Amino acid sequence: MLNNEKGFSLIEVLAALAIFVMAVSACFPMLIHIYRERMAIEEEYQALDILHNRIQRTLLGGTVPEDTNQFLHNASVVYRVTYEEARESDWTKVCIAWTASNERRYKRCGYTVIHVDTP
Repeated sequence: MLNNEKGFSLIEVLAALAIFVMAVSACFPMLIHIYRERMAIEEEYQALDILHNRIQRTLLGGTVPEDTNQFLHNASVVYRVTYEEARESDWTKVCIAWTASNERRYKRCGYTVIHVDTP
């Protein structure tokens, strides 16, 4: 009979493997959530860039586009850009709305001034 018991038995290895698999499977949904949130942040950066460009274009052009309700398709996201002119003022509100990959709806707005030169 050998009394040389170095190493782990098969049952100990299987128990350790089962604990490891349970720990990984518990973390997997959290990793998916983190990935979706990261994608939503990237989509928000794109939306803010679009919003900034539209505000600059309106500011430099001096007019609001004729189509005040525009849709932009970018990968899997559809951005909706709207323009609202304020009454009795030369301010224009430019908004962008979208549904992100994390299935939440977002809306960001900015303001620009349209200078009207009166003689």
